Formats: sequence, structure tokens, C-alpha cells
Amino acid sequence: MKALKAFEWMEKQNSSGDFDTHDTFLYTRLMTMFSRRSSDCSDALQIFESMQSRGIKPDLVAYNTAINAAGMLRSLSD
Repeated sequence: MKALKAFEWMEKQNSSGDFDTHDTFLYTRLMTMFSRRSSDCSDALQIFESMQSRGIKPDLVAYNTAINAAGMLRSLSD
């Protein structure tokens, strides 16, 4: 999945010291990118779940992005 490729890229960048993968903004930005296309909304929610499983606390923007992605998925199933 595209989200997994994005995580692999993030991990590679983190190992080179370019940025910290434990950054709420970075995860939220990735979620936003994936949630803009309805076909990628499930990837956005996977990013949200991964964020939480890694111990990164979502902020208000992250929660809103996840809610919007979930809403888009629901509207596709209706």
C-alpha cells in the first residue's frame, strides 16, 4: 500500500537524521495527503492507527483529519 511506502521513506529519512518520525505534524500531514483522494482514505486511517501504536499522541488536527477520512469512506459505501 502507498501508506507503507510512505512509512518506509520516513524511516529511511529518520535513519539519516533528517527528521524525527515521532512528529505529530508529519503524521497528520501524511494523513491529509492520503485523505484528499477517496481511494486513499483507508491509508489515511492506517497512518492514524500507526501513529497511535507508536505512542504518538494525535492532536486536534490529526483527529479531525481521521474523522474526515472515515466520513469519506462511509460516503463511498453508501
